[in-house]
Amino acid sequence: MTQRRKQILLGNLNINDTLNWLPYSSGCLMWYAKRIPEINAKYEFKNPIYQLYHDVSNYANNLKGVDILGLTNYVWNQKANDKLAQLYKVINPKGTVIFGGPNIPENSRQKMNYDTHRPWVDVSLPGLGEIAFSEWLLNKPFSNEKLKEVPTPYSDGIFDDMIRNTNGMLRASIETNRGCPYSCSFCDWGAMTRAKIIQFDIDEVKKQLDWLYKHPNMEQFDIIDANYGIFKRDVDIIEYIIECQNREENPINITMSGLAKNGSKHLPTILDLLAKASVPTLGDGMKFLKDGFGENVKQQSISYNKGWSSTASGGAQESMIKLSFQTHTAEVLKVAQRDNIKNDKLRPLIDSYRKRNQPIMSEMIIALPGETALSWLDTLHYNYHALDIEYVRPHILFILPNTALDDPEYQKKYKIKTKKIRFGNTVQVVSEDMPQFGRAHREDVSEYEIVRSCYSYDVEEVVKMFDYNWFYYNLINTDLFRHKLKSTKLDTLKFFRYLDRMPFFKKLLERQRAGVRKIWEDTEYTNINSKEEMFFLTTQVRFRDDEIIKNNKKEAEKLLDKYVWN
Repeated sequence: MTQRRKQILLGNLNINDTLNWLPYSSGCLMWYAKRIPEINAKYEFKNPIYQLYHDVSNYANNLKGVDILGLTNYVWNQKANDKLAQLYKVINPKGTVIFGGPNIPENSRQKMNYDTHRPWVDVSLPGLGEIAFSEWLLNKPFSNEKLKEVPTPYSDGIFDDMIRNTNGMLRASIETNRGCPYSCSFCDWGAMTRAKIIQFDIDEVKKQLDWLYKHPNMEQFDIIDANYGIFKRDVDIIEYIIECQNREENPINITMSGLAKNGSKHLPTILDLLAKASVPTLGDGMKFLKDGFGENVKQQSISYNKGWSSTASGGAQESMIKLSFQTHTAEVLKVAQRDNIKNDKLRPLIDSYRKRNQPIMSEMIIALPGETALSWLDTLHYNYHALDIEYVRPHILFILPNTALDDPEYQKKYKIKTKKIRFGNTVQVVSEDMPQFGRAHREDVSEYEIVRSCYSYDVEEVVKMFDYNWFYYNLINTDLFRHKLKSTKLDTLKFFRYLDRMPFFKKLLERQRAGVRKIWEDTEYTNINSKEEMFFLTTQVRFRDDEIIKNNKKEAEKLLDKYVWN
């Protein structure tokens, strides 16, 4: 009598319910495991889940008859995974829940805390998943081996059923290499990928591209290498992408998660190839509008990341090359373990873009440990006057597991104090017995941890950093008064020296400051509830003040001419 194979359901829930990203990590786990005869003899994989439902009861049918539920955990879906795992335990009390992914702590003490707070989890596996998961299925000791083969879940048919049964457009991820030689304190790429870059077989990479381009409902794919453009063969891969697009007449939008950190002579070539071949790209690369399969693609702009508009609507007004500097403060770069990445090495790349009249955007992180308000202002000044950066896009510093920032010893050394930011919704619960007596409660959707203070700044210093950022974003980034700027640093300081004499601006700044203080205040956590607060936090801590200023430009210009540019 043939023994029933155990049913395994893997899941990689999307960041929100509007994106249909195929569950690449789940596909990679299945790809590796299914090649092992012993695993195939004992286990059977169901189609992985990836759509995010805030109401977990929507997953009930998927969970029935499942012996093992495996979920990939990130900071954005941890809450959803916890709820899903708890539902699974109700449906399958004897079933096994296994958690993996970047959110599983590698530090033994932190992992113990993580596991203790999740009694519904039977096993949690830190580190790279493909080998570790298969070793667990085979009841072998965890070896921490590195994956040396390119995952091929697409060409191996793992997603074929999902493609056939999905009506809407889909998105996908693809790797050409794995690893990052840098160990920035705020980034888990170097730690999770074990630093050394492993290049996958280029023929296998091409097979994945062949599969993607053969599917007309594939809207976008993301090359998730940490340092794309670092190798000569990255140019060859772009050339093959162009070949696939022309052969299949299927212009899929492509993005690149990370570009070579120390610059690369190959990046200008990649840019030229994309531009000349009109490869539709969103985010990193060139930005286009894709009207739909089979229709012509209209070139809209060139961008190495989603260039946010200077308009209040938030759409892309003009495209920009993205360069990730994070900061120009030497001490901050050292504390961030990023001083081996030389910002000056990107100068030749900037010059090559300038020859094409290509606008450039700089990604920065506000309030890295070691930063002060004045050093942040110096960074903004250097970006504009020394590097000719047209647009600065700042990001909040979130703490990711398995990074130096998450290490208790690192936090102690730099006197780092943290807090949690909780995104939630108000949920109405109605009693089945007495529906007229409903009650509302808050339900957290996701949770992020931030640095609220450290040896170089407290809450009020953070407020001042965002003050300076407010001036630069609303008056310079937006192009409203860029033509009048004389010195980013001196003009900013002068603006705040006379702020009390400019009630129009002071009213806007007071609202901004109240929002910053709420987020960074000395509390264990801050709840984000309203749409306005959500917008404020997810758009680099700003309100739609640029729109207010634009609608009152004459009054604003009169004040600025009198007190700043007199």
